[in-house]
This record gives sequence, C-alpha cells and structure tokens, in this order.
Amino acid sequence: METEKVRLSINKFLKLYFDNCNTLYDEIGFDRISKKQFRYLKKIMKIEDCTASKLAAATGLSKPTVTEIIKNFITLNLVQKRIDDNDRRVAYIELTELGHTLASTNELESKRIAKVVMEKLDRDTVTTLVRIFDELGE
Repeated sequence: METEKVRLSINKFLKLYFDNCNTLYDEIGFDRISKKQFRYLKKIMKIEDCTASKLAAATGLSKPTVTEIIKNFITLNLVQKRIDDNDRRVAYIELTELGHTLASTNELESKRIAKVVMEKLDRDTVTTLVRIFDELGE
C-alpha cells in the first residue's frame, strides 16, 4: 500500500478526532484556561490531599506564585479550599465539578471518539482497529 494513501487515511481520522475534541471544548468552556493552567489543574487532580505546598513542590513554582494561581482558580470556580478538620492551619485544594471536568478532558476526548468509532464501524472492524492501535502503542 502506498504511503500517501496511509497518510490521507490517518488525516481523515485525525480530523474526525479533533473535530470531536473541539466540540467537546466548546461544550465545557475549555477556552477559559491556558495550557499552563490546564497542566496545573491536572497536577491538582493527581496530588492526594493537595495543598499549596504540595502543588509548589510538584510544579517547581514558589509558594507565592502557587497562591496566586489558586486565587485565580477560585475566581474561575475551578478549585475550592477545604480546611482540615484536625489542623485548621492546613487548607486542601480541591477541584470543583467544573475544574474536574476541565482537568479530565483527555479522558473525555477519548471516550467521545471511542463512541463515534463504535457507532460508525462494525464490531469486527473495531476489533481490528483496537489490535492495530495496540500494536502501534508497543
């Protein structure tokens, strides 16, 4: 099979994928945050019992910078603070529902495209596609 035909087929799939991603981004308001802010949201989501100190350590940013990021996220309704019941000096940073949705876009993107693939292709073709992606990912 010629390389150009493979390239064009890949481009068709990528267009389908990115069109679906853009629709999802519009639905959840993804344009509200920058790429850098998106990475910080993902860090907050991954850090267990996230605090400003833990986020600063994980990002390599200063605590004052992290404090400003958190204030901005609170204003955007992406995070909220929760005071520790046992130590009132400790404030945990938790994602709001909107913050969690934005931080989880990669998973949402893949779920959306998987649904489209399942709707457009028969079961045997989907099985073959999964095998191909598995081989490419090795």
